[in-house]
Amino acid sequence: MSCYDRRCDSAGSGGITYRKFGAELFGTALLVFFGCGVATLMFGFGFDGGSVVATALAFGLVLLSLAYVLGPVSGCHVNPAVTVGALLAGRIPLADAVGYWIAQFVGGIVGALVLWGMFSTSPMCSKSKIGLGADGFGAKSMIHINVG
Repeated sequence: MSCYDRRCDSAGSGGITYRKFGAELFGTALLVFFGCGVATLMFGFGFDGGSVVATALAFGLVLLSLAYVLGPVSGCHVNPAVTVGALLAGRIPLADAVGYWIAQFVGGIVGALVLWGMFSTSPMCSKSKIGLGADGFGAKSMIHINVG
């Protein structure tokens, strides 16, 4: 049963349920933590061999797991762009979309903070040299990409 048809509202009156927003917050936090965590480990800490594949598999497997667990609750958007698509397709009302966006934004911050807290305790982690997998250009790029 999908929550898009409003039958799983806890109030039963068709109102907004906060369970969906909690699921989106939790799912986005997990996606950021595991996906960006693997990317930071592979690229930032210099583990060679299969970095791109490991990062892609991490994001894919986390999304697959979240789709099975959170799909029946919230639709498992965990991405504001997916929420925009669902809104434009008429699958969710604007009030739900705004709640999803807020939950996804907060979930992304929570996941990044937990990841930062975990990596900051490592003696191998240097915020000025590695960061948390941030992109850059030229000398700041991990793979030395320049524009032009």
